[in-house]
Amino acid sequence: MMENHTIKVATSLGYDYEVFLSFRGPDTRAGFTDFLYTSLKGAGIRTFKDDEDLRKGVEFAPELLQAIEQSKILIPIFSKDYASSVWCLKEVVQMVECKKNGGKKIMPIFYDVAPSEVRYQKKNYGESFLLHESTGRYDQKTIGEWKKALRAVADINGWELPRDPTRREGESVRTITWKVVNELKKASLKVSNYLVGIDHHVDEIMEMIGAWTSETQIIGITGMGGIGKTTIAKIIYNKLLEKFNNYCFLSNIREMSEKGIECLQNQLILSKHAFGRDYPLDDDINQSMRAIKIAGGLPLALEVMGSFFFCTERKKWNSKLAKWESVPHKDVRSKLKISYDVLEDEEKHIFLDIACLLIGYDKDIIVHFWKSKLDPEYAMDVLESMSLIKIKEDNKVWMHDQLGDLGRQIVQQINEKEKTRVWNPRKHWNLLKRQEVKFLVQ
Repeated sequence: MMENHTIKVATSLGYDYEVFLSFRGPDTRAGFTDFLYTSLKGAGIRTFKDDEDLRKGVEFAPELLQAIEQSKILIPIFSKDYASSVWCLKEVVQMVECKKNGGKKIMPIFYDVAPSEVRYQKKNYGESFLLHESTGRYDQKTIGEWKKALRAVADINGWELPRDPTRREGESVRTITWKVVNELKKASLKVSNYLVGIDHHVDEIMEMIGAWTSETQIIGITGMGGIGKTTIAKIIYNKLLEKFNNYCFLSNIREMSEKGIECLQNQLILSKHAFGRDYPLDDDINQSMRAIKIAGGLPLALEVMGSFFFCTERKKWNSKLAKWESVPHKDVRSKLKISYDVLEDEEKHIFLDIACLLIGYDKDIIVHFWKSKLDPEYAMDVLESMSLIKIKEDNKVWMHDQLGDLGRQIVQQINEKEKTRVWNPRKHWNLLKRQEVKFLVQ
């Protein structure tokens, strides 16, 4: 029996972990790495922190191998003695392999070291390799693989945290956490590393798709069940997604469309923003359906609610859903305000400024507008992660009309409550124009 499929027909498998942290224990375990791990977990991100107890004998612990292969984002924390650990070097090699074959994202952190030290094995890194070579335990092929992997990862843009007594690690951790949250929303699909006879079919389809084009294309894949159509579709998707700002991978379209296209759309929007995938895991189905019902089919509400859950630990989801369910069905603005209410004061301030004045402005200009008093880069990462704003292709800040109305309503209520103009649009406007001129001159 033959089956017909389009490139869209596939299933997104879940990951046991979303982020894998690789680090040298004595350097950062009790400090920076612990801060980052706690921050990621607090944002609801399933994070694997390498535990030296797993390192038994000389073989690469299968638990580590599995954790790297299962994670969507791989974060090596390069510290001064990172290369002294053979296990850390093995992890980097595995990360590069998974990036090459599995489409994983590597986001390196250079902690008290420069990327050039890692890339060219200078200073402590050079000394570590001399020590590895002197032991005679590792052949030149293995050492060459380690060096090649370090060069490959050091070439990736990451975070540089140089030696600085005034460095504020809390700010660095917060920024990294929200960058990871945003990245998880667009991570590639999981595909087995053990595939045979797939490359030829993938190459043929990529040739059919041809050079980069803005035209809509549909590629059909036909064949009997179990022959590998779904796997091919996933690989093609992974190869193409970096060229697009928005993308999705829908499965079981025939079955879902029988319930109506709106049902399919609603499920795609909660799942994409809440779970970072096109399809909720079985354990999340009930919460997914509750959220769809609460939102009443409004895409904006689904997106904001989904993003809110994505940044919140799962154990808190039911209480938040109950709070949304207590809001009258048609009161969309009050439902949106729940996400506003959980923001920190600084993030609320920036949200209100955007809603009342800064929609459509270049992000760099309005970051400069707040720079002297606030931490706008981090705050805007938070707002974007929670789908309260969007940064468009031209770097302009965009906000949905409903959210803009919400912000202006909040300001009006604040001014009425305080019997004064706590937030003065004219004053902010004059200040903004002066800051804009200053920014452009610089």
